[in-house]
Amino acid sequence: WDQLAQLEHAADARLAARGVATLQAVSIAAARAPAAPPDGVRRLALLGVPDPLPLALGVAEEWSRTIEVEVLAFGPANGAELFDDWGRPRPELWSARPLALTRFEEQVQLCADPAAQATAMATRLTAGKDRPGLVGAGTADPEVLPLLAAELRAAGVPCHLPEGKPLLQQALAGLIEALAGAVRDDDWPSALRLARRTEVLDFLVATTAGASVAGVLAGLDALHATHLPPTLAEARRHAASLEGEYPGLGGALDELSALLDELRGDGFPEAWLAVLARLHERRQLDLARAEDREFAEAAEAWRAAVEEVALAAGGRERSGMAGVKPAPPAELCDQGRTLRADDLCALALQLFGAGRTFEDKTPGAVELDGWLELVFRDEPLLLVAGLNDGGAPEAVTGHAFLPESLRERLGLKTNVQRFARDAWQLAALAACRVEAGRLEVFLGKASAGGDPLRPSRLLFQCPDTELPARVRWLFRELPPAGGNLAWQRAWRWRVPWVGAPARLRVTGFRDYLACPFRFYLRHRLGMEPVEAAKRELDARDFGTLVHRVLERLGQETAWRDCTDGEALAREFDAALTAVVAARFGEELSLPLVVQVESARQRLAKVARLQAAERAAGWVIDRTEWKLPAGRLLLGGLELSGTIDRIERHEASGRWRVLDYKTSETAKLPEQAHLRSDRAGAAWLAEARVELAGKAQRWTDLQLPLYRWALGELLGARDVEIGYFNLPKAVSETAVAVWPDFDDAWQEAALRCAAAVGAGVKAGRYWPPVEEPENDAFAALVHGSAAESFDVGGWPGVARGEGLEARDERREARGGDAAARGAEGREVRP
Repeated sequence: WDQLAQLEHAADARLAARGVATLQAVSIAAARAPAAPPDGVRRLALLGVPDPLPLALGVAEEWSRTIEVEVLAFGPANGAELFDDWGRPRPELWSARPLALTRFEEQVQLCADPAAQATAMATRLTAGKDRPGLVGAGTADPEVLPLLAAELRAAGVPCHLPEGKPLLQQALAGLIEALAGAVRDDDWPSALRLARRTEVLDFLVATTAGASVAGVLAGLDALHATHLPPTLAEARRHAASLEGEYPGLGGALDELSALLDELRGDGFPEAWLAVLARLHERRQLDLARAEDREFAEAAEAWRAAVEEVALAAGGRERSGMAGVKPAPPAELCDQGRTLRADDLCALALQLFGAGRTFEDKTPGAVELDGWLELVFRDEPLLLVAGLNDGGAPEAVTGHAFLPESLRERLGLKTNVQRFARDAWQLAALAACRVEAGRLEVFLGKASAGGDPLRPSRLLFQCPDTELPARVRWLFRELPPAGGNLAWQRAWRWRVPWVGAPARLRVTGFRDYLACPFRFYLRHRLGMEPVEAAKRELDARDFGTLVHRVLERLGQETAWRDCTDGEALAREFDAALTAVVAARFGEELSLPLVVQVESARQRLAKVARLQAAERAAGWVIDRTEWKLPAGRLLLGGLELSGTIDRIERHEASGRWRVLDYKTSETAKLPEQAHLRSDRAGAAWLAEARVELAGKAQRWTDLQLPLYRWALGELLGARDVEIGYFNLPKAVSETAVAVWPDFDDAWQEAALRCAAAVGAGVKAGRYWPPVEEPENDAFAALVHGSAAESFDVGGWPGVARGEGLEARDERREARGGDAAARGAEGREVRP
């Protein structure tokens, strides 16, 4: 407290030197030495003010020496002792005064959450919409208010929010915050968020030759996913390499950079007003529309806020600011350091955010008041939501600097006084409607976030004989919500037919075995999920980064034959630095720095292992070897692909095919290519195999196909296949060979591969597999995949065919599983 006092005195002294003071200090001084009552005032009346401000009472106390001060309180007959001299409810009396709710279980409704409260209240208000003025509503819980307003508007019941809408909820506030964030942080994520906003994107496209909304958005995604630039400047440098594929991308980023540079200059507030004007100059406002009216009010509020800050910063007049060179911010400075434009904008945004927009009340609209305003409502039927502890009675708990005991010593408002005020208010709301009308209250068992809520303590203010019944009612279990309309699908994704390919990549077999329809989406339509908020390399990006270094093992003879692990590690290190600089530049974000360091550690371990493998006689024959076009056919399709690493043992002549794996944990090739099929999960009959009586299914064919390719193209007959694992735990870096992989396994894999090729060539992509592992298209599926997509225009597929075909296939799968049980122990398709 002593340190806080020192800070306050220092701030007050700094302000006093400039001839100003804080509003709080001025208010306290005015209350302690108030001016005389205005001329002509002879009487002051406080009418039904249960919770006056202490400073206001100080003024009234002083005025009572010269004029008459009268206090009127609303309460029970002959109940003057329930209030103090200023009309405030006495805590010691109201804390024990019973709340008279004669039909408690009819008047108090327990709901699951704020949404349920809003629905229940909207039902009651909708029933009375033809009787305006007879039903009133309000809430003590801010979470209920917007939900209730939305429910009423959906039901066609006009409503009015007297407290207005915060300006920070307006779209203009979001745009200003995005601009301020990009100016302040000067990083690429902030600039990217800004560029994706509708107002900014439309402006960039309109001012950039050859640009389109779709092209710029796709270019931003590609730029972000490929290069992960830390700053807008780096993004502009990388954009040049993408300009051919995404026309206008570089120009759009140049325009964005020019906007931000203008805002970073010393032209506050002119620059901020001018930039916002340019971003909206193509928008036509119709003030008859509520949305446009709110925007106009928000724009005027922002202009007033920046004008206020500019006035404080430079002492300028409030009008005629356009074209005026901003003066040095003499008042808003500290020891010669002037505030920057983004600092001034932050102050203006704070002023702007404190404001609200207000709509005119339409005739017959239901007013939705807050808790403290409800006592002035006179409708016979009053509905009040949010009767939970914390809302009513209001309470301040766990304050770091002002605990309850200290508030009481300082004469500040306490929770005890708030309880008395709210107890009086609830009693008043009920007492007004005993003879004509009724009070109904709603409360929730949980908040919108699922946190449990307690019923208001006010509802337990009753005789002891009634307390058990109220407790049972307020803490009972609620029945599950019922009566909802059955969910119906509004639309389905229409999937175009583009035909079958002439070529199939080796890595595509895995996707087809997982789900033929998702294979079609990825390999025929080119669909891939986009991570808009990507901050680091994903698994594929990380693997590509490491591959770019390791592929040079087949190109550099000195590397290939090196048996000195430390020397090879230094070469890998230098190569990684060059690869990173080429793709990401010299300036890296922190997540990227961490990932590059992880790649560096893994490559150092690989270098030592590679040196040991070379010393053991394994010689790299080639790396990143592309299968020659037109040489390999399976199921009528040409096979394509790239083999990471082919090597041969110099003593035995044995071949070995290795695929690099940079996953989190080390993988065994047999586990990556096969899964148990005891439940009949394989949708393709040729994917099923048995080994030692165990039903399994192919999930990948990559390594067996590489082995076959070496035999067909290089004449290799003695071939091992496996993974060169580079896991996160570098101690587990090792070569994992598939043990006992022989020609029987090879034949089973080729039969499956031929069936896949035939299916792809014949266009058999439907029906989809429901809930496959690692589903990249899960966000497009609602309920059933077969019901989520419309493929009625495909050859041989009728509308609605998917579900029946899926069921028939499941029955066939069960029969095949039974047949497999009687077969032998060798590997069988």
